[in-house]
Formats: sequence, structure tokens, C-alpha cells
Amino acid sequence: MMKLTRAQLTELKHTQEVDQCFLTSLESPLAALLLQFRAGTSLGDDKILALSEALNDFLVAQFGVHEAYDQLQQKLHYYDVCEYFYQEISKPAIRKLRTAPENIIANSVHDYAKTLNDEVVCINGLLKKFSKAALSEWCQYVWITQSEPFIHWQIFNIPKKMVFEHLVTVKSPVLRTDYTFTGATLDAGKIERQVNYCIDCHFKDNDSCSKGLIDRRTQTYKINPLGKALTGCPLGQKISQMHVLRKKKSIIASLAMTMIDNPLCILTGDRICNDCMAACIYQKFDPVDTPSVESNTLSMVLSLPYGAEIYLLLARWNPLQQKDYMLTHKFGGNAAVIGMGPAGAAMSYYLLRKGAQVFAFDGLPIRAEKGDISSPIKDFYPWAKAFMEGVPLGLGGVMDYGVTARWDKRLLALLWVLLYRFPRFSMQGNTRFGGALTLTRLQELGFSQVVLATGAGLPQAHPVQKHPGMMFANEFLMHLQTTGVMHQTLQWGMSLPIRVVGGGLTAIDAATEALVYYIRWVEQVAFWFDQVNNDLLCHGMDEYRAEKVLVWLEHGRKVREYRRLGQPEKIKEFIDACGGVSVLYRRSMQESPAYRTNHIELTKALEQGVHYIEHCHVERAITDKSGYVSNLLCRIEDKESALPAATVLFATGSKPNVSYFYEHRSDLQTEGGYYKRSGHATAESEVFPNYVTILGDLHPEYQGSVVGALASAKDTQSMVASLVSGHELCVQKIHDTIGIRAMGIKQSGDIMIINISSERNLPIGSYLKLVVYTPDQTQSIVNAVVVTPTEAWVLVDHAQALLTGRVMGIQGPIGTRLVAKKCSDNVLVVADKMGMIWACAIAYALTAQGKRVVLYADTEIDQKLGDRFSVIKVTEALLEDVNSSQDIYFCVQGAMLQYYQTLNLAAKSVSAVVDGPMMCGLKGICGQCIQWQVADDGTALKAVYACSWQNQPIELIDVGHLISKQVIQADRAALYRNWTKHKHQQGEQYYDGIDTVV
Repeated sequence: MMKLTRAQLTELKHTQEVDQCFLTSLESPLAALLLQFRAGTSLGDDKILALSEALNDFLVAQFGVHEAYDQLQQKLHYYDVCEYFYQEISKPAIRKLRTAPENIIANSVHDYAKTLNDEVVCINGLLKKFSKAALSEWCQYVWITQSEPFIHWQIFNIPKKMVFEHLVTVKSPVLRTDYTFTGATLDAGKIERQVNYCIDCHFKDNDSCSKGLIDRRTQTYKINPLGKALTGCPLGQKISQMHVLRKKKSIIASLAMTMIDNPLCILTGDRICNDCMAACIYQKFDPVDTPSVESNTLSMVLSLPYGAEIYLLLARWNPLQQKDYMLTHKFGGNAAVIGMGPAGAAMSYYLLRKGAQVFAFDGLPIRAEKGDISSPIKDFYPWAKAFMEGVPLGLGGVMDYGVTARWDKRLLALLWVLLYRFPRFSMQGNTRFGGALTLTRLQELGFSQVVLATGAGLPQAHPVQKHPGMMFANEFLMHLQTTGVMHQTLQWGMSLPIRVVGGGLTAIDAATEALVYYIRWVEQVAFWFDQVNNDLLCHGMDEYRAEKVLVWLEHGRKVREYRRLGQPEKIKEFIDACGGVSVLYRRSMQESPAYRTNHIELTKALEQGVHYIEHCHVERAITDKSGYVSNLLCRIEDKESALPAATVLFATGSKPNVSYFYEHRSDLQTEGGYYKRSGHATAESEVFPNYVTILGDLHPEYQGSVVGALASAKDTQSMVASLVSGHELCVQKIHDTIGIRAMGIKQSGDIMIINISSERNLPIGSYLKLVVYTPDQTQSIVNAVVVTPTEAWVLVDHAQALLTGRVMGIQGPIGTRLVAKKCSDNVLVVADKMGMIWACAIAYALTAQGKRVVLYADTEIDQKLGDRFSVIKVTEALLEDVNSSQDIYFCVQGAMLQYYQTLNLAAKSVSAVVDGPMMCGLKGICGQCIQWQVADDGTALKAVYACSWQNQPIELIDVGHLISKQVIQADRAALYRNWTKHKHQQGEQYYDGIDTVV
């Protein structure tokens, strides 16, 4: 066999050479079969399996990993004795049990087994020492008595009958106290049991895990008792074939078989998807845990030397595929992909393989530096850890900010390298579709096709969601994941009890992460108090807030004490005694979306220590003396109950993200809450016909899961590729045209002025979101307001990160028009100190229209700011000057706005700037900028998002809610600010949970 060089195996330009080398390595009959296969001839299962094993041997030889691969196979063979014992002794013995024998007692087998802890060592010893009859009797004893630890061994992993009403059972609680990857669901031995549990249905064309379970009478998919259609794997993976290869210990071949239909299997698997399990041939008993087997196969390959390179090679060349088995080097046109979650990443990958130039955009920050993507990756896991340190990658969408520690996010580094090794791939973050990015602009830049995969749904507000201490679960998860704060210093605290309202997986994820967050937060507070004087840390806080901090301190010291004593169960008991974390759902647990779609995650949450309250209708919130939520009035089982609650996270559903339609109504159309389609996935548009493809959560047939998003890309890639055309575009020109750059930052009094450069005119009064990284690599968001075409302003108090950090990206413009197209000739603007930036923006915009702008303010005005207004008066003069021909703009804090709202001023129009905190800048995705509006009688009308509507009619604004948000903004990071101001002089430190300064 010809030996390829490392460069030939890892560089895209040598892929043809790899294919030719593989062909020549095959024996003549198999090589002929492969050529026939590529010509369109179907091959039987035995031939495909033979080809895959030849591929396995070829890759082991070419990458020179014989020794490591042999060791890997030996580890798998280590468990063969367990499978023998299971099939020949334990399973038959347990099946003979119809009723429990009376007075069953432990025999000498049991006494011997108790001396050995390792399952495999014990079984080998048992087989040598005891008869089959004695072992069978022992198996029956263990099964009847549920004797520990043996009952948890794989030899007693007897499939249980599926009782759909009781799928969630909590066995052994396991408290999580950090955000590191939780690890695989099953250990190596149990994985092998699952591999052997599969009965290889594809040989009889019964592989329902892949194809779905069909009702023969109706010829439609069967529906299980939970109401789930048993469609099988959305990607149509060759699951049964993969299991056959795993039985043969052909690990690389098994991965290659998976990658025929799921080349991005790095994004699926254990605790991500379970459609195959739902449609498994075993409908009355536990299904085969294929996702765990798939993830285990991938992790074993990645653990090999150059295992990551084996995966990357198979992602661009897989001879088990009949079509498109190898990437195309010939240029295949250009396309823009908007949204780099699973759907967008998958479509980028498919188009790049076909030779297209792909420019990807995402609204969230994307790391600007590619890093070393060319050097061969020898040891994946250490490499990935180092590669992901510092500035977060930002790639992956929901895989990054939505999926929690149950999935190994180091795999995002592999996705990053996979995409960036294609020379025709580029990516830009901080670019919102509908703001800097429009279909018109993309067409002007020369893009031949647009793929829309913006995915994440807009969270729906709950009627009681109006008080400090309440937030969307999306906001919490996004803050936790995308900022990197999960691995750095936490900046704001949560208080117990924590209640999560909702029944879907977002609620479950939020509850599990909130529990970990609280433990980390209070430990961190205890560490701060060890380093800094109490008075300094509580400086500027009133008695109420100082008391809250001291509670955190007390809890932190308790948790640290239990941790030092090695008593994690005491931590759980203590957290529960303080109120703990609970999920509140309006129906039974069995009716919840989480139970029906992924009961395993629900089980894991309960094992971690999350509580679940069923039939709980949240009706009203009660607040304490400072306005923070203190109790939730609920109706539980038709009885009124007051549940203590200091933090409430809402995960009460979402809707598709079609915000672009409301900004550019002529471009796209909507139907049933989704973008309207003509055909399977093409967006219907008179202005842009056959130009936009809809993927992922934007498509009703694929929404709701990661694997569904991947399937949307797989199913439409050929159609999109057929439409892609055009010439190769200049990447730098696109960056310059779309991007906004900070040319300089200076301080002028209480204002920070950012000089900006943009190829287009930015609307005056729109937001710009500046992504700033501080020296400790913590991401901060600074929201500035465009005041002139070349300047964005922000108050110094809101931009501390700009003083020490660096701007890594700017997203915008965000928002709608600040001033009306038709204003009166005399416009009145009322502003306090906090609203002066908005007042200046209004003045600039109206002065350009030739209007006379009068400012009413009681604060001292800097001369440079005062020159922007025609006249400056005190606020008391407003009531004398106002008349029905004038427009009034209020740029004031909530308390002052509340006063003016009650006056019902007789002006032509009266509006107010609703300026609040925002994080994502994507018009509602995180939900932090939620603002309630009210009807004439003061009742709640609807929730809107302030980042998309910053200037609202004064009569609609729920000023009480606005005030509560301003309270949160002022309070949230007070303790963190005091810590950073007075921290130890050794530099930035943070608490790692084990009394260590890192």
C-alpha cells in the first residue's frame, strides 16, 4: 500500500490523491465493486460492510495508528466476557423468574463477588470458580434483592417494559457544581451492551430507527402513547449497519457509516437527539440507546492520535457515499448563509463541498481570529481545550448558548476547523439580518443565493413577568453561555428560591444551570469577602441589598465547608432547605413537552436536585418592600397557594423569528407565523423570487430540534446548489461594506464618544451593540446610541468596559426610527442626565429637517451639548409652552416619566424613549429588553421588545415595569463593581469552586 504524507491526508487539495490511493489499496474485486457503486449500481449490505472495513484498515494504516487502534479494540474486547455472561447466564436465569422464590438467600457466589469491585474482573473470577447453576442462582438473588452494586452492572441491564406513564424515575441523585461537560450518559461497558442489544434490523428491511415505523393499514407513521410520530432519524442514518460494525469492533468504519448521512455527527448523539430511540423496533421495552453509541464511537475515534484528522478527512471524502463522495474543487458559485446554528453550519458545509463560496453571517459575536486551523491535530481533546480558551468562538447558535453542559462543546472547535479549512469560507459576526444585512444589500453585493437559518424563536412573555427578579430563561442561558462567564467571574447573583415557569426543555435546561449558577455564585461571594473588607464590598448599598449580599455570603461559606468535608449531599440538602430550584408546569409532568420529547433530560434534572411542581398555574406575583418578587400566587390542583420565589425564570414557549418581515415587509411574506414558502423550502417573494431558502426552526417541518435543523440542510442542499451561481466575491469588500468599525474612543465629561466608520448611513437614534473583551477575557456588552453619522455615544457609567477592554465587534443598527417623518416645526424635548444622549440624537435628526428643538432640563448642560438645541429651558416651563400643534419627546427615567404620563399633555403627539438593558440585539431572542405596554385602563396589553421599538407613545408604556427594569440595571452588578474596584492587587482572580485563586 502506498503511504501518503501527513499533508496529503490533511490538506483539501490532496483529496483526489487520497481517493486514488484507497482505490489502489483495495483488492481487485472490491475495487471493481466500488467503481460500479459510483456508477450507480446498488450494492448489497454485505458488500457495503466489506467496503467499510477496508476503509477502516486503510485509514489505520495511513495515519499510522496501529498500536493505539489495537489498544482501543482490546478495551472493547475487555467487555466480551460480560456479554457472554449476560446472554448465557444472567438473562436466562432472570427470565425463568415468574414469581420471587421464598426465603432466597445469598450463596457463596455472593460472598466472593463482594470481594471484587471491578465488574469484568469479578465475572472472569466467577466463571472460573463457580458452576453455571450456582451463578444462575446468584443472578436471581441479585435481581430479586436489587443488591448493590451488582444490580447496576451491565450483566443485569435487562430491558424493562416501557410504561409511558412512568418514564421518569430518579435513582441516585448527582449534584452538579460546575459547568464542565457532564460526560457520557453510559459508561463503556453499558455502551457495549447497547451495541449487542441491537438486532440489526436492516437485514430484513425493518430498521425503523432509520426509516420510521409505518402503520401498514394507513401507510402513515405510527404514533406512540406520548403523541409522538415515529418517523425515525430525520437524517435517515444507517443505524443498524453502524451497530453491525461496532459489534465487529471496526470503530472507524462505524463512524464512516454514520457520516454517510450525518457528516456533522459532532453536533448530534448522546442527549441531543432521540428520534431513533422513539422509533426503535423495541416498542414495548427499552429501546436501543443509539445516540450514546454514536457519541461513543465518535469520541473513541477522536481519542486516537490524529483522530480529529480522520474525522475531518471523512467529512470531505467518504467512499461509502454513492454520490458526492468527495469535495469539488471547481468553483461552484457564491451564497450567503445567515445564522450559524446547526442548520446554517450544515448548509455551509454542504455548499463548500460542492465548490461554492460561502459567506456566513451571525448576529452574535464570532471570534475574529481563525487561529491555527492548518496544523494537523494530533491530540484532539488537549488541542480543543487550548483552542477554545480566551475569546469564545461564538459559532454554533443554539449549540453554543442553548445546549448546556450535557453536550461537549469542545466539538465546536472541530466544526470551526472543518469549515475554515475550506478556502472559500468566510464568517462575520455581530451582523443582524434586518439591520446591517438586508436582501437588497446582499443582492447588490453579488450573492446569487441566500440561505436563511436565523432559527431561534422569540420567547413569549408571561402576564406576571413584570418585577425585578424575573427574566426569560433565554436571557439567563444566553448570558451564561455566549459571554464565557460560565468559566470566568460571575457578575450578578440570583437568590433562592428559584422558580422556572414552563414545561419544555428550555425550562429544564434553565433549572439545571440555575442550580449550578447559584452554587458557584455564593462560593464566589464568599471568596470575595475573604479578600476584601465587608464595608468596601457593600459600599453604596442600602440595607435591603446589603442583607441580600450577606445571605449569599452565609450560603457560600456553608457550601465551601461541605465541599471541603467531601459532603456534596449536604450541599443539596442545604440548597433545598433554602428553597432550592423548582420547575412549575401547568399540567402533569407526563403532558409536558420535555417529558414527551426527551424524558431523559427531565430525569437528569431531577437527579441533579431540581424539583417539579405539577398542575401549577401562576396567576400573580407578590413583591417585597423593594419591589422584588417574593412570592408567586399559584393555583395548584385547584387550590390557591403562595410559593416563595426570589428568582423566576420564564420558559413559556416561543415563536419563529420572522422579525425581518416587520422591518422589510415587501421582501418576504409570512403565513401561519412562519415565512411563507413556495415549494418545499423556497421563501415566497415577489421582489426576490427563488432567492431565499428557509431552514431549521424557520421551517415548520424541521423546527424544534438540532437533528431536524441538520436534516433541513441535508434535504435542501442539492436544490440550493443548483441555484447557486455568480463569480467569486471579494471577502474584504463584504466585510467593509457590511461591518461597522470603531475608529477611536474618547471621553467628554460624562459621555464616551465612539467614532464610527460605516459604508452606509446609520439611522440617528439607532442602537449599536459593542462587544468588548476585558483583560480577563470576560465579554461585556456596551449599548451605544448613534447621535451623528460618525459618532455613537454612551454614558461613562454604562461603559466601564471601554476604559480597559477592546472592542471586538459592533452590531447594528438596531431599532426603528427615533423621530417621526412628519414632525411639527417646534419640537419639545424633555431630558434628565441619563437621557441627554437621546435628546442630542433627537435634536440632530430634527435639526437636519429644519425643525426648531427646545430642550427642557434641570441638569447642568455642557456647552457642546447645549449648542445642539435652539433653546434650553427648565422643565417647569414645559406646561406653559405645550400646545396641540407640538410634538413632545421624553428622554427621562421612569419616576419622572410616570409623573408626565399622568398629565395627559395636550400635544400633537407625545412619546418617550424606552431605554433598557439588552444583550443579544437581535430583536427579542434573549428577551432582556422586554417592555410591557398597557391599555387605557392600565391592564396589560402586550409585551414588546425595546431594542426594536425604542421610542413609544407615552400612553402605551407600562412605566411601573420600566422602573423595575431600571432598578435591575442599577442593582444587578453592584457587588461585582465593588469587587473589581477593590480586589486584591495581584490582578484579576476568580473562584474556581475549590478554594483556589486562579
